[in-house]
Amino acid sequence: MLSSLFQINTYKMATKVSIGVLGIQGSFIEHKYHLQLAASRMEGIEVTISEVRCESELQSVQGLIIPGGESTMMNILMNKTNMLNSIKAWQDNGGKIWGTCAGLILLAGYVQDNCDLPFEENKSIIGNMDIKVCRNFYGRQKDSFVGQIMLQDKELIDNGNENFQGVFIRAPAIVSCGDNVKKLAVLQADTEKVVAVLQANSMASAFHPELTTNDSRFHTFFIKFVAGLVKA
Repeated sequence: MLSSLFQINTYKMATKVSIGVLGIQGSFIEHKYHLQLAASRMEGIEVTISEVRCESELQSVQGLIIPGGESTMMNILMNKTNMLNSIKAWQDNGGKIWGTCAGLILLAGYVQDNCDLPFEENKSIIGNMDIKVCRNFYGRQKDSFVGQIMLQDKELIDNGNENFQGVFIRAPAIVSCGDNVKKLAVLQADTEKVVAVLQANSMASAFHPELTTNDSRFHTFFIKFVAGLVKA
């Protein structure tokens, strides 16, 4: 009799994810916009988005985007504020990073300034990805271009659309990848050229997904990666 008076409802709780964008240089505003756009289109994930400039702000997020900019200057600024050490310790404790363009250079294990120079071990202490990157592969600012990208991961492909318009601004290139690195995307014009990768707690892209209008698939992917719904 009493049981008939009560109705038991089961609610599925939303997964909560907090993502910060390093706000010291580069297109961090554009990254925030695409994160907001991606979050508005997702179900079952509640996303908190913030700018990160110091250790206390870093500790409040689960994922961090390092945007494009000038990698040498970013390295200098983060060393002066001890942010590189903080980011390394934070990632060692499970934090997940996505580096775009300059961020890719900071995450690479080995870097060369130009194609005719030898690779050197990355001086950035967060350079832990098993990839080799050429900093000035595509030339100077005037050599920047927009190119079609072919997506390689099913979590990135939306309704069969494998194409993505990539914006390459004085872009670096991923010259080689280790066996444990997942290739997320390649250039359509040259499928040997990998332009986005995933390994362990790090994701990196040679282009600027935040500058592609109204296509937030990479930001959606990163949200899922931070939420544990995508595995490296």
